[in-house]
Amino acid sequence: LGLALLHPVVRTRVASLTNFGDATINTRQVFMRGALNMLAARPVQGWGVGSFRLIFPQYRPSSQAIELDIPLNRGYSSALPHNWPLQIGAEMGLLGLAPFILLLIGIYRGGIRLLRNEEGTHWLALGLLGLLTAHLVTNLFAFDNAATQAQFWMGLGLLAALGAQERTPHVRYPVIGGPLSRRLTGMLGVVSVVVALGMAMHTALQFGAARVTMHAVHRENSLTAMAAQDPAAALAASTAAIQELQMAIAMTPVADHTQYQLLFLAYQAHLNLLLQPGPDGTLQADRQTWTDTRKGMLDAATQALALVDREPVVLRYLISEFLADPSMYAQAAELGERLVRFEPHSAEARLLYADALAGVNKFRQAEMQADSAVALDDTFGAAFAQSAHYKSVLARGQDPRAAQLWPQVRDYYARAIALGVTLDPVQRMEYALALFAMGEIEAGIAQGRLLRDPSAQIDAAQQAQLVDTLCAQVKILYPADAARIIAALRAPR
Repeated sequence: LGLALLHPVVRTRVASLTNFGDATINTRQVFMRGALNMLAARPVQGWGVGSFRLIFPQYRPSSQAIELDIPLNRGYSSALPHNWPLQIGAEMGLLGLAPFILLLIGIYRGGIRLLRNEEGTHWLALGLLGLLTAHLVTNLFAFDNAATQAQFWMGLGLLAALGAQERTPHVRYPVIGGPLSRRLTGMLGVVSVVVALGMAMHTALQFGAARVTMHAVHRENSLTAMAAQDPAAALAASTAAIQELQMAIAMTPVADHTQYQLLFLAYQAHLNLLLQPGPDGTLQADRQTWTDTRKGMLDAATQALALVDREPVVLRYLISEFLADPSMYAQAAELGERLVRFEPHSAEARLLYADALAGVNKFRQAEMQADSAVALDDTFGAAFAQSAHYKSVLARGQDPRAAQLWPQVRDYYARAIALGVTLDPVQRMEYALALFAMGEIEAGIAQGRLLRDPSAQIDAAQQAQLVDTLCAQVKILYPADAARIIAALRAPR
């Protein structure tokens, strides 16, 4: 222990245990409160074994705690609660938590009884109790995994076996605590063999499907580099990856939403490759191939969402995909509403939903979602910029709140720039409009002139349209000084 504490990483980790301002402790407190919220929502039956990661975002409390260098309130936050009893309670409810607590009570009652044994086994019992206690204490602040669970159940089995040596038949009911009959032992043996064979077959199929899936994922990970050198080879590799994922799904005994998620992403990558020009400059696929691939992608998404209606990756990418097609804006808004319902404290989810609402011309609702994103994470520059854009659209659309909206547009764009956001040309024009509306003429001219900067990377037609919009507003706001301001805006750089 002393040698371990000499290592700086170990010393830092130990010091964090008593530092309640440490980011790790803050995030674990959030995870545990989320688990308690899940248990309170379904106290009896829980949410199902293995469901914690998917359900947790809906019940995670709002928090600015930092995880992976960004606030929890910004993106998709999914984790285990770092507390084994709470995880059991959240996933299995009181119906699962009560037997677990009774098991622990039985463990310690039996272990303490074994400690009174003077035949030399009490030292072994003490060691096993120490092992189980260390595991339980550790998993009050950490998440469990297959390796540590194996240690716990092996220790429990050894302790039970040790206790069996001390077992004596019950005085009134000798069958309790006594040896099992040969017939019952044989029946249990047959059942055990059948169960073992079934589990072996299931494991073999799962293992085979996992290997095929991993091979497909490896192919997918190499597509970007391959596409830069040989687009045709990348397209062939993408096709092979899709076929492997379809094979893995067929091999899996029980449908798994993760496999459909991977298939959805594989189809999406394949669509991107189809849109890239080949060596001769033409697209690599005809319209029918592109349509079939898109249908496969949407079918995979449908299957994933049928298995898990809140599948986070599929929902996000599917909304983004629908936002690229004006005919799918309504579906994007519907999925966005579902995403926010299942992730109420994600600023990114709010912004995605806001985009979908704007697509169906619901700018007031879009503004509200963007403002919610700002409230969730006041260090998220994109949220400020997007909210400012919707406020600007409303203010230019004769919203009765225009007088209150223009100062917010100015302040939100200024905040976005301070947070490192590079405004696009439309946002730059809106920022200049807000400055003009607030009487900051020189600052408005400076922002408007940036539209004519060659680094703005906009075509001449869009540049002229944006500058004309500015000039039209200047004529309305400053009729007496319009000529000077317009001349400054149109002056060559």
